[in-house]
Amino acid sequence: MRYEKSGLVRTTPLLVLLYLLMGCEPVGKLGPVVTQVNQEVFVGPVVKVTSYNMLHPGPGSGGSATASERIRLLIDAIVAEKPDLVLLQEASDTRSYGNVVDQIRDDLNQQLAQDNISYNSVWLPANGDPTGITGFIEGEAILSRYAIDSADFYRYKEQSTTVIPETRKALLVSIKGAINNIDIVVVHLSTDNAFNNKQSAELIQMLNQNNGNSIIIAGDFNAVPEQDTMQYMVATGLIDVWQALYPDRQGFTSGTKDLTNPEFQLHRRIDYILVTPNTELRSIRQFMDRPIKNKSAEGNNETWLWGSDHIGLTAELTPAGY
Repeated sequence: MRYEKSGLVRTTPLLVLLYLLMGCEPVGKLGPVVTQVNQEVFVGPVVKVTSYNMLHPGPGSGGSATASERIRLLIDAIVAEKPDLVLLQEASDTRSYGNVVDQIRDDLNQQLAQDNISYNSVWLPANGDPTGITGFIEGEAILSRYAIDSADFYRYKEQSTTVIPETRKALLVSIKGAINNIDIVVVHLSTDNAFNNKQSAELIQMLNQNNGNSIIIAGDFNAVPEQDTMQYMVATGLIDVWQALYPDRQGFTSGTKDLTNPEFQLHRRIDYILVTPNTELRSIRQFMDRPIKNKSAEGNNETWLWGSDHIGLTAELTPAGY
């Protein structure tokens, strides 16, 4: 969650109470939920990976009023792109909208059945309190055209409580491959710079246990390239795919909260796809990088809608061994 962008720096006692309920310990202990619908194996040579912060509809996010429409935009974009792996941040389960990962997976599998394509899913609950006042929980997720060999999570030891208590986690999934597996880490680091840096250090220590598979680390890092977090990640040998392929392009991925403004201004690059050096880079491009124009039923009014307050990324990569 990006609390400072959602206006929660101007907290009211009620919002503080709601978010205190959202940061409850039972949510912190919850692990990944796996839904396996196929046993397909990655045979190579290229895997297409999309990463996207979908903007949850929870309290203070600014994304509630348009959530259903934006989920539909995301489904349409995935159907058009047909990535092998979709890495989501702020994937929510709420009383109002249900579990968006289940909805997206089931809708995709129905639409793409004629193409012989189906997605497995993993959802990791992180922040929230589904049984309390808010009835809200959000976290990271993966949709995969290939079998999930294993799914686990890492809960960061360092958690910010500067504005509200957080429960940040990394989702760890190994995708089954014919030669080597592909190891995926989906991240959504804290907006608090001090904790953001500490969480990235924890992440690197965990990655040092690598078994030789390619590792893809992607998500919303809440840090621009010049910040210590990203400088440290790259200094350890991880490759920032956008920077490696487009060193002269800014590649901004985050901007204003006005999702209905067609002139939405992007001004920061805080979303990344990083890979270990044993991964060959093929391409990278932005995903859902423009608003969709809708006409009213009468046909005389036009409205615009962005899918999120983030722009996603789609990379094509060749993992180790392929």
